[in-house]
This record gives sequence, structure tokens and C-alpha cells, in this order.
Amino acid sequence: MKLSPPVEDGPVTNCNCSICHINGALMVYPLESNITWESGFDEMKTYTFGQKRIAHTFCPTCGTSISGKSTDPNFFAHNRAINVSQPHELLCHFSYFTGPPGSIHVA
Repeated sequence: MKLSPPVEDGPVTNCNCSICHINGALMVYPLESNITWESGFDEMKTYTFGQKRIAHTFCPTCGTSISGKSTDPNFFAHNRAINVSQPHELLCHFSYFTGPPGSIHVA
């Protein structure tokens, strides 16, 4: 996957939804148009739960959380949440935001 601008330029959010919390996901929220999937995205599996507002993609082999995309056109329709907690060598490049529920701000 490639992001433009680079993923390190954006703040990281410690998402507080149940699946992200369980998976330890740390998310950046680039515009979908700024993401280029180089390989493997077609093999990813999708999981939804609750109100089914977010389609979470994960690796079918190891279960690693990859990304999340809104299924609601009125809820961050142009962004994709990318889990940057994998690979770990990226983590030292970010500034972090941890806030109360409902406080995620996306560009």
C-alpha cells in the first residue's frame, strides 16, 4: 500500500470502538483517493457488526486488522481508516491523539 501524502505526515488515533480496541488498532484516516493498494487487497476479508456502519478489512491468513471503510455515505464517506500498528517500525514516526468517545476528527 502507498499513501500520498506519506502516512507518517498524519496524526494517529487510538480508536475507541470495540473491534479496534480489542485489536489494538492505531488509525490514520487518509482520503480514499490518496491510497494505492499495490497487492493483496482483493484477498482481504470484511467484517461488520452492530449498526454495520464500518466495513473492517482484515487478513484472512493471520487476522491482522488492515483498514475500515464507512458504509454510510454521510459518515466519513471519502476516508479509509488504515491500521498503522502493523508494521511496528512505523510507530516512531507519528504524533498520537487519544480522546473521549466521539472525538475523532477526520480531515
